[in-house]
Amino acid sequence: MASPHNIIVFGESGAGKSSIVNMLVGSDVAKISSLATGCTFESNPYDFNIEDVLFKIHDTAGLDEGEAGRVPKIEAIVQLWKLLRDLKDGVSLLIFCMRAPRMKDSPKNNWSLFHDILCQKKVPIVIAYHRARRGRGDGRLVGATREQGSLLEL
Repeated sequence: MASPHNIIVFGESGAGKSSIVNMLVGSDVAKISSLATGCTFESNPYDFNIEDVLFKIHDTAGLDEGEAGRVPKIEAIVQLWKLLRDLKDGVSLLIFCMRAPRMKDSPKNNWSLFHDILCQKKVPIVIAYHRARRGRGDGRLVGATREQGSLLEL
């Protein structure tokens, strides 16, 4: 049996990480919350197949929850680093989630830490951002690749 292609979903709390996991897996396997604080406290892996290719997607604790958060930022970073280090089959893709239209220093620093420093720019990365609709609690997930600069509504 072939080893799975590991995908790590990381980023801000409330940015839609678990929603992306559920969309890709095809069922509601990851708990989601509409609160600003996260509901994922540690990395949770989920298997799924696309055209008989096995993937393992890792839902992770949110970064930048602030003082009211359930997982301190440093703990979330350490958990992500350990996950990257311990995956014997390596990482095939990083999905960086953020809330739009917020492009503050923290998301840029998180991107740089994981893509540029820890993965040494050797792992492909895409951005998925959650844009809440005005006056409604639901929103859309929109993705972009750094290399292509293209957007895809999910």
